Amino acid sequence: MELLNKKEYKMIVNYKKNHDENVALYFFNKFRNDLLNITYSKIKSKFKHIPYEKGDFVHLIWNSVKTTLKQYKKEQNFHVVLIRNCYLTTIREIKKYLNIIKLNFISSSY
Repeated sequence: MELLNKKEYKMIVNYKKNHDENVALYFFNKFRNDLLNITYSKIKSKFKHIPYEKGDFVHLIWNSVKTTLKQYKKEQNFHVVLIRNCYLTTIREIKKYLNIIKLNFISSSY
């Protein structure tokens, strides 16, 4: 992942003011493949038996990019914040899946 340039920092400021979806789309397209690879490998190493594939995480990446653009502060490392948000968002989604499986197991036990 490459460093952000001045134009991209200005785009982030613009997003915070106007919530311009084109700015979010720009960052999503720029980092999508890297974020998918990083997040997917982290998740699969921790949760080996979940039935998720890389493509299942695209909407989570999109939401994470928008969240990161809203929360980002200039002194932070943009890439670290973005990867962390993607990972945490994905973990929350995995927990929902695991809770559903757990509930189904418990209800079928009775």
